Amino acid sequence: RRGRPPEPRTLIIPPIDNIPRALRGRSVEVTFYIDVTGVVTDIRVSPPISDRGFARKFDEAMRSYRFRPARDSEDRIVAGVFPVTLTFPER
Repeated sequence: RRGRPPEPRTLIIPPIDNIPRALRGRSVEVTFYIDVTGVVTDIRVSPPISDRGFARKFDEAMRSYRFRPARDSEDRIVAGVFPVTLTFPER
């Protein structure tokens, strides 16, 4: 048997208000680090978002997501990692 990764409880979308021009139509990879309760404990964004104000807003939005925790091969709840690629709208 194999374990399973964390699963987001809702669709993960980037904030769409006041997107900096440099990010419009671009993608970033977000790696979520999730604890055993399904709470995001850390995120990594690649490439980093250079606009500090938007980066703060983005970080806050990503940390607010909740997940179903990962499970190991013995079906025990464990901390996990969930990578996702997000694309900002071009508007």
